[in-house]
Amino acid sequence: MDQKDRTNPATGFYDFSMRYAKAINDKLAFKVNMTYLQADDWQANDFRDQSLLNASRINKGDRITNPGYNGVNIYGDETNVNMNSIAQSMVTAGALPAAVLPLIPQTFVSRTGYRESDIADYGTKSLKLNAAIHYRINDRIEAIIQGNYGFGTTVYTGADRYSIANFRLGQYKAELKGANWFLRGYTTQERSGDAFAAGIAAQGINEAWKPSSTWFPQYVGAFAQARGRGLDNALAHDAARAFADQGRLLPGTAGFDAARTAVTGRPIPGNAQGVGAKFVDKTNLYHVEGSYQFTNIKWADFVVGANFRTYQLNSDKTIFTTDENGDEFTIKEHGAYAQGAKSMFNDKFRLTASARYDKNENFKGQLSPRISGVYTAGTHNFRASYQTGFRLPTTQDQYIDLVTPQARLIGGLPLFRSKYNFSGNPVYSLATVTSFGGAVLAGTQPSSPVFQATIAQATQLAITQATSIITQQVLAGLIPAAQAPAAIAALVPSIVPVIAAQLVPANAAAAAKDKLVAFKPSEFKPETVRSYELGYKGLFGNKLLIDAYAYFNSFENFIGGQVLVQDKNYVATSLASTLGLNLLNANTRNIYSLPTNRTETIKSWGWALGADYRLPKNYTIGGNVSYNTLQDLEKLTVTGFQPSFNTPEYRYVANFANREIVKNIGFAMSYRWQGEFVWQSSFVAPTVSSQQLSVMPAFGTFDAQVSVKMKALKSILKIGGSNLFNSTGYRQAWGNPTVGSMYYVSLTFDEFLN
Repeated sequence: MDQKDRTNPATGFYDFSMRYAKAINDKLAFKVNMTYLQADDWQANDFRDQSLLNASRINKGDRITNPGYNGVNIYGDETNVNMNSIAQSMVTAGALPAAVLPLIPQTFVSRTGYRESDIADYGTKSLKLNAAIHYRINDRIEAIIQGNYGFGTTVYTGADRYSIANFRLGQYKAELKGANWFLRGYTTQERSGDAFAAGIAAQGINEAWKPSSTWFPQYVGAFAQARGRGLDNALAHDAARAFADQGRLLPGTAGFDAARTAVTGRPIPGNAQGVGAKFVDKTNLYHVEGSYQFTNIKWADFVVGANFRTYQLNSDKTIFTTDENGDEFTIKEHGAYAQGAKSMFNDKFRLTASARYDKNENFKGQLSPRISGVYTAGTHNFRASYQTGFRLPTTQDQYIDLVTPQARLIGGLPLFRSKYNFSGNPVYSLATVTSFGGAVLAGTQPSSPVFQATIAQATQLAITQATSIITQQVLAGLIPAAQAPAAIAALVPSIVPVIAAQLVPANAAAAAKDKLVAFKPSEFKPETVRSYELGYKGLFGNKLLIDAYAYFNSFENFIGGQVLVQDKNYVATSLASTLGLNLLNANTRNIYSLPTNRTETIKSWGWALGADYRLPKNYTIGGNVSYNTLQDLEKLTVTGFQPSFNTPEYRYVANFANREIVKNIGFAMSYRWQGEFVWQSSFVAPTVSSQQLSVMPAFGTFDAQVSVKMKALKSILKIGGSNLFNSTGYRQAWGNPTVGSMYYVSLTFDEFLN
């Protein structure tokens, strides 16, 4: 494995697997499989600035140029505040002179973060075990008992970057199977082991060393002192960060390791001892299903079936919400289906029709009929289908309640709207708040009419206040009455900035209040789709194989993520609440990300074309190209809605191979390419997602392999590589690792190799 930006650019990858099966007699047989891999994983090293604060841009900002920097794979720097807001609080508390307020800009500052490589465990390992026993009860019935067990450590991207250490996953099945029926039950058991969220862990380490309530005032105080010494803003920011970061826990030190161990050992969200980053998942799934094919109906083939499923959510209250008794929820689902198929026109045409009904206890039942037909003429097949389907919200879509560095993730069920008081404390879409914030910012600029009118208002109030102060001093005999006008005039300039600091944002917000329109969540429903497809597959001259299809989908109640903003300190009589100012400050607002349904019809369509051609002397050449798109994707994301389509419009693959170019030696090579697209998920910073700036660049990879049959050893030797000659690498998703080149040697022993 080779990627130039990793801590260790080139490292080993080890993969071993084996399979053994044996029939003991004509009734009993068994099989076992084992796979183990170990590697130093690819590392996530995207350091682009996704804060968009202080006029920063995604490809331009960094810690030096932007005090509010928030790197994609830098964690802990998501915590940010407006310097001027902190300064005003310090003035009110008597910790900062009012006279320095004009020196403190309306600039956002973030905590200094840590790289993912400082937090996560990249020592990937995976052990997979599988065993099954097959027993023939009689000539018509077979019993099967099967177990799958996995254990490992890895890192994956979800709402955060999760370091999954020592996780376990088991799936166990029992089945009875006849010639035309089966009945099976299985369970999936998840155990998250020592898993933790890397982003939360970094925040917790920062807070354990120095709480943000201390760090930010220290930063602002040091900045004010630096400006007072005549330093410009850039140098003052450098001095302020250096002062606030004195003694910061550094990766590799005992203090850092101790803080990391403590934070990652505490369940989310933490306790009185500090922030917790550990998440627990001990969820179990139980599933029973059966199917029966009628054999006594001769004119068509009919199959019926049914299933029942239960999810027992168990995260020790770290991931999922709880009921009124403090227990996590159990979800029950059931369904049934019937299918009929009929061959016609001398078996050249086969018509299949089916209908399925499914019910989840949290949603209305869903009926999904389907019909398809395949016409075969020699080596040519034509197919057409009309299908309806549905997508039930996942267990997390229903019940998640998890704080991440970007937002609090909550389920879409009505209980969350009650829990977080959406009716009494309105929520607003991120797009609405962004528009409102832009208007407020424009109103605070010196050239705006709101600002100029406010300064005039502040001046009048300052004159009144100064007059009162000087009058009291005259009455006390502290200054002569004749000097009062001059004293008032001298005092006013020092009072105006203090009054203006409060009036300017309030007046700007009042002028932009019409932009604040509350978000009204609709009923949360399963997503439904109507799909039409036409396809063709044909062989020409026993050399050219063509496979093509085109589809069109129409979605109702399309499910995606919606980012909402709510006043954290809502008081109906508070000016900051009524004017919406609390929505603009990271410390006085809540950000939620929840699944919602779109009310309009969403459409998608696409097509694909593949071709493979057999050349002389066993050479083959081929490839495929596909196109997929979702209608109005840009319009959807502008509102803060996250469709999570996450699919490039165009992809293509080109292949060239010969399974035996000379005796026992073959080769294969391929080139794969995909275009750029916008990645949307709850891991992406909300403002970046809403502006469609989370672009995944186009990339191509070249893979090649040579294989050698060693019949005497009953083995195949393979030598090759993937993403050859590209140690710079590529990323497949936002925040994901950079994948470099991999070179390998593989030896497979097969007792039945011929």
